[in-house]
Order: sequence, then C-alpha cells, then structure tokens
Amino acid sequence: MEQRKYFKYRINELEEVYKSGNGDIAVLEELEEELHHRSTQRARKLLNTVQKSIGNSDISTAVHTTQVHPPSVSISSGANDGVPTAPIPDPATSKQSTLNVFPEEEETIDWGVVLPESDIVPPNFDDTQKQQPPLNKPADILDTWTVLEALSPQSYKKPNDLVIGQGSVAYLKQEQEPWRRGEKSRPQANLYYMVYLGAIDVEKATQKLLTLYQDKRIERPSVRGFAALGVILLDKRGIPIPDTGLALSSFGWSYARALQGKLQELKSWEHAENKLIEGLEKYIYRQDKDGELLPFSLNQAQLIYRWILRNCEIPVEDVVEPSFAIRLYQPFNKGEPETPLLNSFYLDDLQQAKHAVQTQASGDALSLYLGVSQPKQCFDILKDKQYIEVALQPKYTPAARWPSNGRHSLVLLQQTAVNLSKIQLANGGLFSVNGPPGTGKTTLLRDVVASVLVDRAKALCAFKNTDDAFEHAGQIRLGNAFVHLYKLDESLRGHEILVASTNNKAVENVSKELPLRAQIAQDIDDIQYFKTVSDTLINGEEETWGLCAAVLGNAKNRSAFINRAWWDDDSGLRKYFLSITGQLNLEVDDDGNEIIPRVIEECDPSKSIEDARRRWGEARKSFEEALKKAQDVINQAQHAYESKVAVGKLKVEIENLLSEYESLKSEISSTEKQYVPLEKDSKEKESRVESLKIKDGDLNKVKPGFLKRLFAWSNWRAWKEEYKKLHLELSGVFEEYKMAQGRTDECRSVLSTLHYSASGIQENIKSLHAKHDALLVEIEKCSSICGNKLVTNELWVLEHAQQQVFAPNFTTEAQRLRDDVFIAAIRLHKAFIDASSKQLRQNLGAFFSCLSGKSLPEDKQALLPHL
Repeated sequence: MEQRKYFKYRINELEEVYKSGNGDIAVLEELEEELHHRSTQRARKLLNTVQKSIGNSDISTAVHTTQVHPPSVSISSGANDGVPTAPIPDPATSKQSTLNVFPEEEETIDWGVVLPESDIVPPNFDDTQKQQPPLNKPADILDTWTVLEALSPQSYKKPNDLVIGQGSVAYLKQEQEPWRRGEKSRPQANLYYMVYLGAIDVEKATQKLLTLYQDKRIERPSVRGFAALGVILLDKRGIPIPDTGLALSSFGWSYARALQGKLQELKSWEHAENKLIEGLEKYIYRQDKDGELLPFSLNQAQLIYRWILRNCEIPVEDVVEPSFAIRLYQPFNKGEPETPLLNSFYLDDLQQAKHAVQTQASGDALSLYLGVSQPKQCFDILKDKQYIEVALQPKYTPAARWPSNGRHSLVLLQQTAVNLSKIQLANGGLFSVNGPPGTGKTTLLRDVVASVLVDRAKALCAFKNTDDAFEHAGQIRLGNAFVHLYKLDESLRGHEILVASTNNKAVENVSKELPLRAQIAQDIDDIQYFKTVSDTLINGEEETWGLCAAVLGNAKNRSAFINRAWWDDDSGLRKYFLSITGQLNLEVDDDGNEIIPRVIEECDPSKSIEDARRRWGEARKSFEEALKKAQDVINQAQHAYESKVAVGKLKVEIENLLSEYESLKSEISSTEKQYVPLEKDSKEKESRVESLKIKDGDLNKVKPGFLKRLFAWSNWRAWKEEYKKLHLELSGVFEEYKMAQGRTDECRSVLSTLHYSASGIQENIKSLHAKHDALLVEIEKCSSICGNKLVTNELWVLEHAQQQVFAPNFTTEAQRLRDDVFIAAIRLHKAFIDASSKQLRQNLGAFFSCLSGKSLPEDKQALLPHL
C-alpha cells in the first residue's frame, strides 16, 4: 500500500508545499491529511491555515473515523442540491422516523420475498439438518463457494490506499463537496470522483463472526482495515455516471445475514444485489424539472448509507459513515472509468457458472471440475507405468519446446504432463497438474506455451496471403475517427493462454518471467519479438526478449499495458503499424532531425507492405523447413521407439521359442528312449513270424497225399494236428507283431513330428534373430536422435529417483531442432503481424479501447474475440 505522500517531509518543507501550491485544492487536501497525523504546535497552526484555505475554519474536519453515532444532519434545499430540507434519522436510535424527502425511503426490503424460496433459511432449520453430510452436487459446490466469496471483500486501511495514479483523497464537507468548487482536471485527462458510501470495520466484523462460526485453522490470517459498502462514480460536475456508476459490496449484506445465522441465503447475493441497486438508483439519479441529472451531495451519501444499513440490517456500531471521495484522473484515450472492485474477483464468474450448470450449458472443463461429468478412466501414473510409456511416445511430443536457459530438457513426469495435456485437451476439457513448490510446474508450463504458439504458427502458415486470414466486418467510431473491424479466420482462434490464480503474485510472476531474456538460452542471440515494448512494460527492471506475455488483471496493470504497449510515442505498437502502412508522420527535434521512436528503430518493422509480404514468404519457408526437420526427428524417434518395443517383443518371443525348443528336445529324447525297445520288440516279433512261416512252408512240403490220408490216417491226423498248432501259433505271433509294429510306427511318427517341430522352431528362431538384428540396426541409425532416451520397460527396472530425473526420447542435439521450431514460429508471428499491419492496427485499436473500459456497439459485440 502507498504511504502518505508527505510522510517524510519536515514541517518547513510542508510550509513550502503550501506556499507553492497556489491554492490547488488537491494539494491542500493532501496537506490536510498529513497534518492530521502531526501534533506539534507548528503543525496545528499550518493545519488551521490549510483548512481556512479550503474554506472551512473549523479545525475538526470530516476524517475517516470509526464514529458510532454520527449526529443528525439536514439535507440542504440549495439550488445546487435540489432536495427539500428534512432531517436524516439516525438508524441507531430510530427505525420509525419519517423522511419527507423520500417517503418510500422508509420502505424496507422484504428478503423473504426477494430471495428464491429455496434459498431462505426456514425458522425450524435445526442442528440435525445442518449436520447432514454434503452431497457434493455441482450447484451446491458453487453455492458454497459463492458464500465464501461473498464474505471476502476488498479492504483498505486508509483512504489514501484507494488512490489510483495521480489521484488524491477529497474529504467531504457539507455543501462544500469538491465538485461544487469546479475543480480542474489534469492535462489530457478527465476528472472523476469516486464517493465511498461508508465502510464496515473488517476486524470488528470478523471478531463477531468468529463468535458464531469456528475457524479451525492453526494460522489465522490477520484481518484489518475497512470494507467499503459501496461506491458512486461522479463526473467532474458531481453528476452520477448513468448505468455503470454504482458498485455495491457483497460483504455488507452478507455479513448481516451471517450474523443472523443465515449463511444459506448468501448464495443469493445476485438477487440481493439487483434489489439493492434497484432501490438505490432513485436516491442517486435525481433529476430537476427538465429531466436533467442533479449533482450528488454528501447529504445524499449519508442518506444512502443509512438506507443500506437499514435494508441490509447491518449493526451500526460496526460501520463508519461516508466521509471522503477519491479523485480519479482518467486519460482522454481511456474513455469512462470503471467503478473500483469491491468484491471477490470470482463472485460474478461463480454466478455465470451456476447459470451454466442450471441450463446444462457448462463446458467440458467446468463440467469435469464440478463433477457434472466424470473422466472415462482414471490411472495412477506412479503405479501404472505403462500409461506413462504410452503418453511419452515420441509421436505425442510437441514439435517445439521452450529453449530455456541452459537448454535443459523436461524430465519424466514433466514431459508426461505436457504430452497428456496436449492429448486430452485436443477437444477442450480440464487437465490438472499437481505438485508441491519447486517440482517444475512453471517450467513445464513454458513448454505448453511453446506448443500452443507453434499450433497457431501452423495455422498462420496455411495462409499464403495474410489478407485471406481476415474478413471485413464493418466499422465503428472510435474517438474522432472510424475504425474498421476485421473478423479473424476460425483456424487462428483458440490459441490464447490465460494465466489465472487465487494468488495474484503467482500470476504476475509467471506473466513477468516468460518475456525475460534470462528465460531463453543465452546462445540464442537472434530472437526478438517486439523487445522494445516488453522492456518498457517491465520498466527496464530486467532485459526481455519479446512480448509473449503481459501482466494484466487489475485496472492499474491494464492501464500500464495500454499506455506503454499502444499509446506510448516511443514504444507503442500503434506507431510501429503506422510506419509499415506509410501513415507515420515523424516529429523533428530542435535541429530538424526526425525523432524515430525506439519501437521502429529497434524492432525492425517492414519498410512497406510489399516488404512485409516478402518477409512473410521467407518466414513461412523457414518455419516449414524447421518444422519438417523437427517432425522428421520425431518420426524417426517414434520409429526407433516402435523398433525397440518390437525388439523387446522379439526377445520375449525368441526366449519363448528357445524354451519351447528345449522342451521339444527333452520330449524327443524321452520319445527316442521309448522307441528303441519298441523297435527291438517289433523286430523280434517279426523274426518270430518269419521263423514260423518257414516252418509252415516246411510242414506243407511233408503234407500227406490223398492215398496216405486214406491208408495212413494216423499220419494224416498227426500232421493235421501239428499244422493246426503251427497256424494258431503263427496267427498269435503275427497279431503280436502287428501290435508291436503299430506301437513302433506310432512312436516313430511322434518322433518325426517332434523333429519337424524342432526344426521349424530353429528356423523361426533364426528368422526372429534376423529381424531382431535388423531392428537393432534401425535403432542404431537413430542413436544420434534418441541415444538411450526412449521410454521402454528397461526404464522401469531403475530406482524411482533415477526414473524421475530421466529426460525422455531426445538427445541434446535433437532437442535443438525443437528449439529451432520455437524460434521460427516467433519470427513467423512477427512477419504475419507486419504483413497484416493494416487489419491488426484497426483491430488492436478497438481492442485497447475495450481493455480501457469502453464497449463495442451491440451489433459488434460478437467481434470482441476476433480483436
């Protein structure tokens, strides 16, 4: 926060400031504020002199105090006020007193009617209902978040903390409001007043809330200062700015509801705010008989203050009444100012999110965040290593990376996060990277930025003629001139990056770091992207390399960005564009030499549109070449990865075949052992059959003839018996032989099959070894690209710590090709900007006007994302 302006001044120096101020009311009031902090006799004397100069000889001035019961005052009926005389009641003493000036002022808002029925806390809402477990419904999550944010106001410790730029505090006195005195503005600026409508003492309020609600945090934040109830924006004549001139704090209404145990109702702040604004507008925007708005007054501020206390039911002992306004000097080129932010940054966004959920119009990201939709599958990447391996395939690596100082590569989980974010967010959605401080989240974010930048470069490169990327969409009046607006080709949209955080410093750090020269490899000496502008934006605190990010957010940051990046005569882009289109008229110094702005002298603008188009063609060619080299390297790395995976599979297959071959060899040995006795038995039986056949032949030779059968019957009978016996034996032995032969043939067949299978396996092993060796050759060809960087099963046998510092896929030399793509993409963007200077100058002129608080005409609102 700012210190008092004259905090370090001695009393004699303050006296000199008074003399040299020549009655400047702003200087007098700043002196008055400072002298209130001093107690010496000389200081009191000077204070009295200053107050007399201001127009009030009473030493007791209206300073910002914690007065509990301010005295009743009367509303003047002067010509400049337009309000009949009537006493203003003190809400601490009477709720029934009548205000003749506004009879309806006594009407009190019935919140039971205003708020949705579902949001009203019922009278019989007991502790049992309060203790029911949460269901975590999306709408309930948003409502709970809204309750927290409604009780999270912007606070200040003293009025001077609220001063913006060269503004100052104006302490208000009855019928002596500064706008009545016709104060003059500063050069090139309009004067506005922001009247603060009283405030709540945040420390007191917090203590009261803690008596009702527990705070179990070990380290409770220190809460001090004041939270404004509201602000009214006036022009230099004291006329309230229509429509946008009122801002209300959510804290006043929410605090009072919370004190009554009605936390559930805080989710309806949107309804409450609309009703409060509706009720206040008739007290703010008063008209004379001709329908002209009348100047605002301190009496009105006090009336509104009491109206807010009564209708919000805020305890009067916790508040301070209106006593000051803030002078705001708004440059002409910024248009009308906004009212200051009084509430949480997120409050309005939460209401939009709630409406989106209620109407089933929430996008993928919000739906996933709130649990409206669930991810199709969840993985624990610390356990499921295969999921990491798939994500880290080279083909999923972006073509470019951020060429960081030292050109260090991302390590295992950093690169996993970058690859997965690109895969999973291809069609929108939500992707989370979690980790404690110092684990490289910001580092990997730079690679995400590089990836998005190159995606847009690819889209830009598709346009041979940059004019084809724009479509004329009409014109609007901007100041004293007309500005043409151009619609951007859809392929060029959606590449923007917004850095947001609950910690403003964290956002500012990221946005400030990206453009710093220290964030780029020191051996890159030819990368500059509007360096003059980015140097100016950080006030020359450090050297930058280019305008790749800017700190925005609050009004002060936006104002600095607008002035330095666009309007500044030395560093603003406006003159850069005019120089290319041949519309720049250079000023001359006292010697008649042209004064060339640094943005032109240092940022190398094209000499003409024709020169810009020539540069565009060269930049396209360079980018395409750099992209092709990097993509070829990625493709080769992917081929090497697939080859290595295939080698791994071949090894397993070969090992399986060898195992199978060994089993076959064992089975062959066993079968051979079975075959030998079978073959021997078969041969023995075959020999027996042959022997019996010989005997059969011999017996047939001695077979008795016919006569011997008649006359030597006994011989015939003996031969016949012997022959029958021989045949029976031969038949039995032959059957045994056939069976033995069958067993032998079967065993021989099995053995033959086994030998055939073994031979086939040997051939397969030989073939797989050949493939294996060929793949190793392919992998070796890519060794200069991949080295030992590919993520395969071999990585997972390492210790966990070794895995986490592993930089995947590419050697240092290969990574440089990805760096080259980033550099070529930056140059391509600059060449496109030069070649499109006519369209971009017009669009950016309208954009900076909107950024300063102005709006596009209603029929041109849809063009805002194109600017």
